[in-house]
Amino acid sequence: MPERWYRVVVGDPLLDADPFGAVVQRFQERYPGDSAARLITRLESDGSLQCAAVAYLSSAAAELAHELGAQPVPPPDWLGATRT
Repeated sequence: MPERWYRVVVGDPLLDADPFGAVVQRFQERYPGDSAARLITRLESDGSLQCAAVAYLSSAAAELAHELGAQPVPPPDWLGATRT
């Protein structure tokens, strides 16, 4: 069975110079040195002009994912992602 992941839109990169900053900070504070907990951030577009700042959290970071209102999703595509 594949690992469960969670996805949440964390901001609008056109309106926020650092849309991932708060999520990355909370993740690093909550899971320092935990190699099982993973956070992937990326900009995603649905084909329209505007894109969204999206964070994916692994199942080991489920508690934070739930606090952020993230929804369960299949494992994300690693292409174009930044791992934290």
